[in-house]
Amino acid sequence: MWKGVTGLALLLVATPALAQLSAQEAAQCTSDTIAPAIRINNCTQLINSGHLASANVHFAYYARGKSYEDLQMRDKAISDYSAAIGASPRFGQAYAHRGFNYAALKNYNQALKDENTAISLEPNKALNYLFRAVVFEGMGAREKAIADYRAALKLEPANSAALKRLAALGAK
Repeated sequence: MWKGVTGLALLLVATPALAQLSAQEAAQCTSDTIAPAIRINNCTQLINSGHLASANVHFAYYARGKSYEDLQMRDKAISDYSAAIGASPRFGQAYAHRGFNYAALKNYNQALKDENTAISLEPNKALNYLFRAVVFEGMGAREKAIADYRAALKLEPANSAALKRLAALGAK
């Protein structure tokens, strides 16, 4: 399960009002071992049930957004990440993934804004620097991309994605 989302299934099991949703259904919203279409269906049921505490609904939107992202359904992913941000404005992972999807759609200005926000909220996450580096590459800002790949490596020295991109860019 994704970091930060694993608590969602535990929260659901511990809440008696969620009798309609089994622990398995909750886990199927967040588990990356479940097919994205099934995760989307279960997250939608969870969101629409009205049984999820408002303080935790952002996890369900994030999980469904991640499932849409896995299916490369960028607009739907962006919509769910936006809902997650609306429910929890300091949820850095949602900004990072929304920015990644904006970049995939070549909306680099919005992508950069989201990646900068993700980094400001979670400066110790290598993934945030990787995603911003992708944005910089798309914008043609090679040196800034290299700097962010290096920043990711400072946080995760064995990060294979950063190492591969640095090699592809001819940087050491």
